This record gives sequence, structure tokens and C-alpha cells, in this order.
Amino acid sequence: MLKINNALKEIIQNDDTLKAGLNFRLLNLSQVAEFVRPALETRVKKNVKKSTLIMALSRLQKEMSDFSVRKKFSINNLSIYPDLCSFTFFSSQDVRKKVERIYKEVQNSEGYISVIQGTKEIAIIIDESDASLVKRIIKETPKHITPNLVSLNIRFDEKFYVTPGGLYQLFRQLAFQGINVFEVSSTFTEINIYIAQKDVRLAFDTFFNIFQQEKNKTASSAISKNE
Repeated sequence: MLKINNALKEIIQNDDTLKAGLNFRLLNLSQVAEFVRPALETRVKKNVKKSTLIMALSRLQKEMSDFSVRKKFSINNLSIYPDLCSFTFFSSQDVRKKVERIYKEVQNSEGYISVIQGTKEIAIIIDESDASLVKRIIKETPKHITPNLVSLNIRFDEKFYVTPGGLYQLFRQLAFQGINVFEVSSTFTEINIYIAQKDVRLAFDTFFNIFQQEKNKTASSAISKNE
């Protein structure tokens, strides 16, 4: 027979809505107690007083909030590169060779380029001023073109590389603001999130206000091209 606290943790852990609601203190504990009591009593095989359940929920909520504070994702540096365009092609040996050629030319001119390769597709994200270079070298028809993109370059502490749910916190905030993510690329302690130009101010302010570390309040303040 399970103990009340252990059974309650299992029930909450299996329900994302309850878990998020308790974590952010959005729910009335009395109503939550009534909601989960039937399932809890089934697990522990005995009747549970509502007052006992509310106390257990209160303790669990405090544990969750403490964990959230300790593990909260933070940003060391946030910078923006605007006026980008994404080209997606079906991947083939010929297309990949042409992409390599484009990459070298853009690198030599110190322009912006990012290449994202999947098993069937390959995407080039490039400054819109260099879009003609892609069209000139790759004659194949793109599978998709996305203009007016912005790269949000986010640098974070290496501890978050092994912290479960770290990057999820970034995407959750974008989704909460109704901001679509078109492309993503990342390295050990950096991630580039590509969004529409129209959403850049909202995304920047959201990340700055929520994730900027207290010890380093200076993010890249101008919406301009990277240093």
C-alpha cells in the first residue's frame, strides 16, 4: 500500500496540467484536493481526509517551487541578427556540394550563414542580401523559402547542457507568447532560434525579462547585427 505523499507525487507527475499549475501556484489547493482524491484513495486503498490532502499538496507545491527556482534556465548573453532568409532543399550529393561552395563564399566575405542538415533536407539560413548567391549557384527549386527571419543567439552556462528541461523553458515562453519558431541550430552553450521579424521585439523582451541573469543585466540592447 502506497503512502499518501508518494501516491500523490505519482498522480501529479503523470498530469502536466496539475504539475504546471502547482509549480506556478495557479491552482486552488482545495479544488485540487477534491479533484485528485478519488484517484488517490484508489491507490492508497483507504479514505483520505480533505484537510490531510490539502496539507500534502501544500508541501508538494513548495518542493516543486524550490526545485523550479534552483533549476531555472538563465541567459548569459542575448543578441540578434536580423534580415535573414531560409532556403530548404531536398538533400542530394550535388546540392550538398553547392551548399559547401556557398558557405565558403559567405564565410570569406564575413557574412551570415547557417547550414542545418537532416536526413532528407538541407536548409541554408543566410543574409537576405546574399539570397541571390543561393539562387545563382543552386538551380534546383527550393522546397521552401522563408524570408524576413531573425536569429536570436542565446548563450548560456554549460551546466544547462545537462539540465533536463532547460531549453524547453525557452520554447515554452515563445509558445506562450504565440511566437512561431521556424528553425533551430545549437552548439554546446549556444542556441540560435529563428523567428519572424515581426516577433523579434516581443521575443527579445520576453527572454530578457524572464531569463537574464541577475548578476549580468547587460544583454545586447540594440536590435542590430551581431558584433
